[in-house]
Amino acid sequence: SSTPAVSAPSPGPGAQASIVPASVVAVVATEVTPVSVAEVPLRPLLAETPKVPQRFPKLDELSVTELQYLQANSLAMDDWILELDQVKSLAARVREVREETKSLADVILKQEPEIQQASQRQHIALEALAGQRQTVEALASERTELLQKRSPARLAATLAARAHDSDADAEHILSEALSAEGTMDASMLAQFRQRFIQKKMEKHTRLGIKASLEQGASRSLQT
Repeated sequence: SSTPAVSAPSPGPGAQASIVPASVVAVVATEVTPVSVAEVPLRPLLAETPKVPQRFPKLDELSVTELQYLQANSLAMDDWILELDQVKSLAARVREVREETKSLADVILKQEPEIQQASQRQHIALEALAGQRQTVEALASERTELLQKRSPARLAATLAARAHDSDADAEHILSEALSAEGTMDASMLAQFRQRFIQKKMEKHTRLGIKASLEQGASRSLQT
């Protein structure tokens, strides 16, 4: 670094060392700002930039020549600023933050293998869960389909269709008997009667069950 401010050349015999012009102090105070010191990057590490003090008591200890020397030499000004208690405190805080960041990074690096393993386990679990979800959805779809098939409306429609088929079979049996050549004997007549009556009974039985289902569904809706 450059020559410290405290070692600046002393004023000559005729200089007034005890009087500090206000204009010089104002200029120096304006330039004394923490963000002007490149060695201490404060902005990224502090919640807010510290305010510049209204006055610097140490400036009162300097002579006019020393103040002018600081004003003319930016490196000497930086060295003088770095010796201020406020700047030292901020620099110490910067070092603490850097150490904390390094410690946190070390912890994260040590835990990285465990994190990767946990991520892999989670991925496997999610895949298994997706497979189980598909199975459950398929079973739910089958259950819904079965319930729809067993619904009163579906059963009533099925019974009506089968009753119609039984009636058509009975009419077909009758048509065959009427179109048969010759006369039916007692055995053939008994067989015809049994088949015809059976089909008609199937028809009326299914229609009766259908009517019962429809009445039950109607009562359920009313309640």
